Formats: sequence, structure tokens, C-alpha cells
Amino acid sequence: MPLAWLLLVAIPGVAVLAGLLFVVLPAFGYFPALGGTIVSLQPWRDLLAYPGLLAAARATLVAAFVALPVALGLALLALAWIAPDGTISTGAPHPGLPRLAAKLLSWLLATPHAAFALGLAFLIAPSGWLVRMAALLLPIGTPPDLPLPRDAWGLGLAAGLVLKEMPFLFFAGLTALSQLDAARMLGIGAGLGYPAGTAWLKLIAPRLYALIRLPVYAALAYALSAVDMALVLGPTTPPTLAVLAVDLTHDPDLARRFPAAALALLHLLLTLAALGAWRLLELLVARVLRPILSDGKRSPAAPWRWSVLLGRVLVLAAVALGALAVLSLPVWSLASAWRFPDALPACCGLAAWRRALPGLLPPLGDSLAIAAAATGLALAGAIAWLQLERGVGRHARQQGRAVAFLPLVVSDVAFLMGVQILLLGLGLGGGWLPVMLAHALFVFPYVLLALADPWARLDPRYERAALCLGAPPWRVLMAVRLPLLMPALAFAAALGAAVSLSLYLPTVLAGGGRIATLATEAIALSSGGDRRIVGVFGSAQALLIWAGFCVAYVAGRRAARPALA
Repeated sequence: MPLAWLLLVAIPGVAVLAGLLFVVLPAFGYFPALGGTIVSLQPWRDLLAYPGLLAAARATLVAAFVALPVALGLALLALAWIAPDGTISTGAPHPGLPRLAAKLLSWLLATPHAAFALGLAFLIAPSGWLVRMAALLLPIGTPPDLPLPRDAWGLGLAAGLVLKEMPFLFFAGLTALSQLDAARMLGIGAGLGYPAGTAWLKLIAPRLYALIRLPVYAALAYALSAVDMALVLGPTTPPTLAVLAVDLTHDPDLARRFPAAALALLHLLLTLAALGAWRLLELLVARVLRPILSDGKRSPAAPWRWSVLLGRVLVLAAVALGALAVLSLPVWSLASAWRFPDALPACCGLAAWRRALPGLLPPLGDSLAIAAAATGLALAGAIAWLQLERGVGRHARQQGRAVAFLPLVVSDVAFLMGVQILLLGLGLGGGWLPVMLAHALFVFPYVLLALADPWARLDPRYERAALCLGAPPWRVLMAVRLPLLMPALAFAAALGAAVSLSLYLPTVLAGGGRIATLATEAIALSSGGDRRIVGVFGSAQALLIWAGFCVAYVAGRRAARPALA
């Protein structure tokens, strides 16, 4: 087993473990830099005495366990309609509709969480776009008295998580379908007399879920630890546990770092318990469904048609809501006057963009610099990882990739707070370099995932021919493999930059509040700023990411053209 590969695997594992260690010690009162020289349970007593702790935990769990089942169900419904055999469906009565829905889902997936949350807040607020549209048909003269989007139960946050995690789970399932030979399985089901939908549910859906279990766990972990979306859509008195931990960390009283560390550790334990509860729920559902999946019954045609129609309506409604949420950002940024209950602005212009431009350029520059450095570091690490793991066994390869995904599954509130405490102890409290390294830790798993499949599918005969001509391995990598993988590399770079531009919590904790990016500024303005300026920052963040994917698409097409000629 290559030593260099083991060292690469150790980097994310050591970062996560070190972060967890340095949150466990202050959680029990030991942190000499802040005067904590003895181990005690006083931080836990202070935490348990904090008002609203149970309400914060309730909102966190309700938002996560409402959002994930709904998002997963909608993603599976969308897959059964749009891509039942792993390709975009063209057999529907209106083949353009599934293709349009798939394109909108990819557009929503590429939209950063903070920008999407801001757009959804504009959409579902009492004076938001939905109420304004309803005023076209209903006699609505004043905004209704609704608690959305910051309701105490976290349902507004759950709605945002559903609309944002559904595209993620859809494309995770679309990738997994390519491993199932779904077309052949559907053909077998049709030969046995099963309607297409029943065959999909009985033959494909159970196997598909097994392949997307890790993305589902990552979605649950994010729902429990989301800070950027919770600051915009979640409750405020008290907030969710993740937001409460960040608030305690930023308290001017440094003694509050001890209960903050205890809360971060509590959040980690809650995340692990939630993942365990979801696993038990999987086993229970599998036990209940096993007789249904194996009973051999064919569903009646009429009820199935109605259920199929309802599923498609739900998918289209979710996609439409997500699209409206994203569109509301540029609409508000261009609105000069938009009085309630008008459905559209009375006039539009670039006045808000001109006013916001002086404050927009500094965080824009920092965002681009950090994203470029973090993505470049992650790309180099992923290429080295994939090149070195070719001499590693299948079991060790799977374990290594599981370690690489630890930052996405473990509570980032917990280990990032530990990393912040470690940096403070080393005298590196905040700055550009810690933020970039923290971003690279989260960007790397996505880049590795984007490159792994194209890397494995590349025809090995190209490299064998180069080796037979006497080229050394490093030259074969640089002159043969990487040029052939340029489309995949371009997409991985765009994906990594998109992840970095979307990150809020690593920027806040690793940067110590000294580094401002588009994500942090947009969230800061959302608490009470002008909707037009908020729309400008949210639109700028989203446009930057979309532009990155467009550039990657064009670069990938140009790089692939000589190989196809």
C-alpha cells in the first residue's frame, strides 16, 4: 500500500479528529488559554441552564426529519418520471417537460445555499412573491399575519431544505442508476407483466437507495447543521442548535466558549443519534416493505395512473417553487419600486447594483481568491489520490474514500469549532490561509467524487501505449491521462469553486470574522437590510457559480473536440 496515499488519507481524518479533540477538551472545562485548567462539568451545567435549549433542539430535529423524507421522496418520484432507466425520459406524452424539469433541477443544484435561502425568504414571506401572485385572484390588500419564514418549529427551514436537497438526491440517484442496468431490469419486469411504475418500485428503487445511502446521510447531516439557511429561514428565539453554537462562540465574553464547546459536542452526539435513528428507520421500512415487494401482485392500472399524475404534479410544484425562489433574487435586485400587492415591480433599473458595487467588490475578490486556491489544492490532492490508489485494494480504497467524506458527514459545527479553538491556541486566530484550508477540506470530497468515475472509466490502452513507448509514469499522467480527462477536470474545478463560494460556516469560524465573502455578506445583510441590496449580493453569488459551470462546459467541449475528431 503506497505510503504517500496513506498520508493523503490521513489529512482529512486528522483534521476532523483534531477538531473533535479540541472541542471535547473545552466542553469539559479544560482550555488553559482561557483559564480552564481543570476538568469539570460546569460547561454542561451552564449549557443546560441556557433558556430555549430544548426548543432549539426541537426545531433542529423537526426541520431535518421533515425535510429529508420529503426531499428523498420527491427525488425518487422525479427519477421514476424523468430518468427511469438512468437517461432523461423521452417517452412521455410531452417529452420536453421532463427535460425542462431536469435542466431546472441542475440549475437549482448549482445555486448556493445562502442565495437560495434568501430567494425563498423573498418568496414565502407574508409580503413575498407568492402572496403577491395570490393577490391577483384573491382580495388581499395587506400582508397576512404569517410566522413564515422564521416559524418556531422550523417548518420554513424544512421547506428550504426540501427544495435544496431534492436536486442533490436526484442527481446522486441519476449517477447510481448507471450502475444498475435499469433498462434491462425494467424489460424483465415488463416481460413478467408488471406495469412500468410497479417494476421500477419493486426492482429498481430498493437497489437504488442502497447506492445513494451515503448522499442521504450527508443530506441529513447538513440538515441538522445548516447555519446559512437557518439564519435566513429558521427560527430566531431560540435559533437552531447550530446557529446557537455559533452565536455563543461569537459572544464577547470568552468564558462562553466553554458552554459553546459543550453545545458543539452535544450537536455532534445529536447528529450521530439522528444518523443511527435513520438507519433503524431504514431497517424498519425494509422489514415492512419486504412482503409487498415480493408478493408478485400487479398494481391496477387506474389507481396507478392517478398516483403517477400526483407524483408528477408534486415534482413540478417543487421545481417551480425552487425556480421562483431563485428568480426572485434578480427581480428584487432590479426593482426600483415594488409596492404590495403588485405582482411585479412598477419599474426596474440598476440603481441597487450601483449602490451596492463599492461594498460588493472586496468580498467578491476574497471569494474568488479563496475559491481558486482551495479548488486548485483540492484538484491536486484528488489527482494524486486517484493516481496513488491504483495500487490499493478495493476494500482499502473504499475505507479511504469514507475518510475523505468525513467532513461532510460529521457535524461541521463540532469539528470546525474545535479547529477554531486549535487555531486560537496556536496564535492563528483568523486570516486568509486558515479559511482557504478549511474550504479545501470541504471542497476535496466533491472534487474527488466528480473525478473518480471518469478516472476509472478511461480506457487503459492509452496509458499502456505510452508506457510501451518508454514514457515515465509521471509523463504519462501529465501528457496522456489528464488531457483526456480535461472535460471531467473542468467540471470538477467548477464544482469545487461552487462549493467554496457557497461555504458560510467554515469562513466564519476559521476566519474569526476577519474574512468577508459573498456568502457571509449576503447572510449578514439578510437580517434587516434593504431587499434590493440583499438581492444584489445573492444574485452576484449565484451568477458567479453559474458562470463557472458555463466556462467549465465550454472548456470541456473544446478539450474533448480533438479527441472526438
